[in-house]
Formats: sequence, structure tokens, C-alpha cells
Amino acid sequence: CFPHCCCFYFCHTCSHASLRYNLREEAGVPGNVCGDFWCVTCCAICALTQELRSVPKEDWYWLGTDDMAPPAASFPEIAFIK
Repeated sequence: CFPHCCCFYFCHTCSHASLRYNLREEAGVPGNVCGDFWCVTCCAICALTQELRSVPKEDWYWLGTDDMAPPAASFPEIAFIK
């Protein structure tokens, strides 16, 4: 974890380009690391949204389930004064 965090802190553009390259290679999308670097440099928001779309939705759930119920809330009764 330490080298990855340092790399991202000191050279976030390079590490973001390498992350994009790895995701693109895993998905089988053609391209090269030079194009990934320029895409991240010119429009990081566009690159981030493309990366999020390349990851299956099932992998987004860090807790392992989508069946989490919201916390129960109770509210006191409202009494109107006339």
C-alpha cells in the first residue's frame, strides 16, 4: 500500500494513467499508455467516468452486499396548537 500511496501523492497523473492502462488492458480495449496519459492530463473527469464504467457494478460493493437497509428512524408526533 505504501508505494502506491506515495506514487499517487507525488505523481498522481502518472499513477492515474497507469491505473487507466491496467483497467483498459483488463477489459481488452485497444490503446497505449501514452494515450492514457494524455487522456488523464487533458480531462481527468472524463477518464474517471470511463474507468468507473469499465468496472462491473458488483465490484463496487465493498461490504459484499446490496441488501443493506437504511437505519430505522422515529419521529415524535406533531401536535398542532389551536
